Amino acid sequence: MMLGGATTSNPNGDYVVPDSPSDGISSLSFSPNNRYLVSGSWDKCVRCHEVAVQDGGFGGASPQINAQFRAQITHDEPVLCAGFSDDATVLSGGCDGVAKAWRLGDARGTAVGKHDAPIKSIFAVNMMGPLVLTGSWDKTIRFWDPRQLRQVSQLALLDRCYGVDVRDTLMVVATADRKIAIYDLAQVAQGNTQPFRTDESTLRHQTRCVSTFPNRDGFAVGSIEGRVAIHHIKDVARNFAFKCHRDQQDARAGQPATCNIFSVNSIAFHALGTFATAGSDGIYNFWDKDSKQRLMAFKPGGNSISCATFNPAGNLYAYGLSYDWSRGSENYNPQTRNDIMLHYVKKEEIQQRKKHAPTEFVVTLWVDGVSSVRNADVLDKSDPYVEVSVKGPKGWEQTQRSRTRVNSSSPIWVPGERFEFAVDGEASLLIRVMDSDTFTPDDPLAYCVCEAGARGRLELQTLDPRDNKALPGVVRGRVRFDKASDAPAIVEHVVAENQRYVPGRSWGARNLMIGDPGPWVCDQQAGRSLSGVAPEVPEGYKVVSDWGYVTPKERSDGWEYAVHFGASFRDEKSPATFVRRRMWVRRLARAYLVDDDIII
Repeated sequence: MMLGGATTSNPNGDYVVPDSPSDGISSLSFSPNNRYLVSGSWDKCVRCHEVAVQDGGFGGASPQINAQFRAQITHDEPVLCAGFSDDATVLSGGCDGVAKAWRLGDARGTAVGKHDAPIKSIFAVNMMGPLVLTGSWDKTIRFWDPRQLRQVSQLALLDRCYGVDVRDTLMVVATADRKIAIYDLAQVAQGNTQPFRTDESTLRHQTRCVSTFPNRDGFAVGSIEGRVAIHHIKDVARNFAFKCHRDQQDARAGQPATCNIFSVNSIAFHALGTFATAGSDGIYNFWDKDSKQRLMAFKPGGNSISCATFNPAGNLYAYGLSYDWSRGSENYNPQTRNDIMLHYVKKEEIQQRKKHAPTEFVVTLWVDGVSSVRNADVLDKSDPYVEVSVKGPKGWEQTQRSRTRVNSSSPIWVPGERFEFAVDGEASLLIRVMDSDTFTPDDPLAYCVCEAGARGRLELQTLDPRDNKALPGVVRGRVRFDKASDAPAIVEHVVAENQRYVPGRSWGARNLMIGDPGPWVCDQQAGRSLSGVAPEVPEGYKVVSDWGYVTPKERSDGWEYAVHFGASFRDEKSPATFVRRRMWVRRLARAYLVDDDIII
């Protein structure tokens, strides 16, 4: 990837804001009413663009984005931060240490405060009235009254301020040396200048950005090492960190594998609770911290992303493409463009995925053949069995195994042997062939790993049972997963055919009855054929063997006979009526058993 190219590529088809800064973009922020976008830059300017989106609401189709440059003011030195205090007032600060308030429409801003070192962060807060909060490299947080242009309060930090985020009364300050200070601004307003907690970042390298959760339960921290740490203020047991913005290169042509690590320059939370990260690799990603998964990965834009933010409506994600110097001066190209980009946020990109209940599968394994498999003991014998483990949250667990084939000259279970078991549909399976030993740990003979839901061929890598080293042979087999069901694997449909003896006509066909195999009766029935009364084949089943009658031991034609007393032949009285029955059976099986010819 070329981070300092002369032009900025746009592989994601995002909107390019006109009249972008002429130097590195340091800050982006939307007004509360979504109408304005303000940017700070190393060219010493604070710019304001008016942004319009026609999409029919968050997540609407076919959006039309338009941005127009409206005004700008300048600082004496590069601008490091900019934001809004209300819909028409912009706050900014930078390397000159001056905090300014700029009323849109005015020709210049008003200085509201001054630090002894550059200002890294600036916010509007409401503490005893509207105040301006600034965080600086002079190791202080200061509060300014923009009406009286004076300092109201000051907090001493342990080190230089690298980043601040404020949400209602929660303020999180990231400083040098990986320190995190958490403040309750309600307590600060009452004169308590100490943080209610000070943490050390779980990340091992310099902090680049910090962002609070929308519900104020915690915050996220990004660092130069391509990692993000999720911190919960109360439930610290839920804290975790993950890798991102890394470019893994596999080994090739004799060269070892490499991993390029990029700085995480921005973390921005969406109102839905999901968030975006942007980095030196020019990539932005959308994440869900609750399910610990990436929602969307976007293509690199050809330059570093130095800063980014969502608008309050949540339908725009603004990011700045400009070189962040993370790769040194040797990679800087003075012809590089600095562009502000607007990505239209679709609801399916940023909303949390619905949590589906795990799908239970029935797994069927069988073997087609083996080659070059070594037996376990000196007598060229093994006691093999198949062991299948399911990968769960605590590692390989829920182990199940087949029967052991004792003292076998074939080290692997014979081709065609099968067994079934249920697993979580999101799991992975470790399939191993083991040699059972009485006094020592069982030896592995072959293994493979497959994902739940797989179907088709698989190969198990064979191992030498003496040293667990790989052998050239393989065990070839097949695996398939089918959704589990309470329905039985095998179903039989049974229909009784009853006939009554008619004097002078032998066994009368007109008295044929097919129906429930209950009493030995021969009432007249409408259905006189198997197709007329037989149950339909249920969904998910196939016919294994079609209709055929059951053959009793004493007769090959399937008939059984009974005598009912008290019936008559025509007008003559008779002591008995003869009835006979033949049972018809159709055998069905689950479709996957039929398809793969593994009928039990």
